[in-house]
Amino acid sequence: MVVEMELRILNWRCIADEKIELSKKINIFFGKNSTGKSSVAYAIYMLGRLHEKDPESLVSSLFGERLQSLVRIENGDRKYPLELSLKSDDRESSIILDSDGLKVKKKDQIWSETYMAIAGRYGLLLTYSALSDFLSSVMKDEVSKEEKKKTIKLLSAFLSAINPSLRSSLLATYPISEVKDSPSGLVDYTILNLMVSKAKNNSLIVIEEPESHKNPVMQIELMKNLIKAVKEKNLTLVLTTHSETIIHTVLKEIEEGYISSDDVKFHHFIRSEQKSWTEIKEINVHEDGSLEEPLEDFIEAFVELF
Repeated sequence: MVVEMELRILNWRCIADEKIELSKKINIFFGKNSTGKSSVAYAIYMLGRLHEKDPESLVSSLFGERLQSLVRIENGDRKYPLELSLKSDDRESSIILDSDGLKVKKKDQIWSETYMAIAGRYGLLLTYSALSDFLSSVMKDEVSKEEKKKTIKLLSAFLSAINPSLRSSLLATYPISEVKDSPSGLVDYTILNLMVSKAKNNSLIVIEEPESHKNPVMQIELMKNLIKAVKEKNLTLVLTTHSETIIHTVLKEIEEGYISSDDVKFHHFIRSEQKSWTEIKEINVHEDGSLEEPLEDFIEAFVELF
């Protein structure tokens, strides 16, 4: 089988050394909390933007820290080198951070554009809405000079946080004034659909927890829309999820022949008290939409309850 994309991660946060195959279409990351799903998703996003922005700036916008602080620590020592590498066909984007400093090995452009919807995006929009209201008051001289200074500092910090989640071109088209009065699930549903509708062909879309604020029926509808966009616009989709509904919607689309099992990669992130560093295990999916192995985390939760 031809490998579509290969991701290498070495000494990155809770991941010691992993190499995984990615699909150019749909990638689903699932597992318990604190297993590194978002860390890997962020790494893919970073590598997708390496041709246009330096690694330290990307890390600062995503984590609010320097790259060095994200190097895996074992027994109190940072384990160098940190390496992130993504290969797709004849293109590669990769960085190495060792004790001598940072080296950008390659920074080929893999996707036409890269977009990310981070967890907590609805809260960011609420904050954005509140700041917009406050800035209106500033413009009307309804607040003191001291309040103006505090607002400018807050706004600067906030804009650096929201940028990777919703690029300004996307955010500008969303009616921010309506956020406070709209149901949270509907707002998030609209954000994600807006993101894929505005994305250029051959773009990367990274979404943390697409299930946030949504009942199962809305999750199903959202996933069908995302899968449709992947097919029509040749998008690469990377999702982190805790939702069995999200996973089963993808499997159902495979079963019904709307997408091929070859276009989907499921990766289970495993970490425990006995296993300090995350193992990333691919779960193969058959042509009929069935998985080669059961969804252990969801079964464990069911057993806990019943």
